[in-house]
Amino acid sequence: MLWLILPSTIPLLFSQYLARVAPIIERHYGRNLVRGGTVTPITGNWHPQCVLIIKFSTKEDLVQCFSCEEYKTIVPIRDRASTGSIVMVDGYRQPV
Repeated sequence: MLWLILPSTIPLLFSQYLARVAPIIERHYGRNLVRGGTVTPITGNWHPQCVLIIKFSTKEDLVQCFSCEEYKTIVPIRDRASTGSIVMVDGYRQPV
């Protein structure tokens, strides 16, 4: 699973990035679990404006998605429109 935490600094440009990234994600078997919506901090000092959570079928699909040439062409849009972090969470571990 991939978490995209991207505080949008230029909303119109960020919406252009989202429109262009959606079909790329779909072609690599990704599915948005969370995209947009109000972020309500519960504890701590973390106050992101936008959180995207994307589930991919496999880690390989995720890696291929974000390393493909088509995605690389929109990275400058993402970087101009937002600041933030992209992290991957690999799997789910059942509690003992």
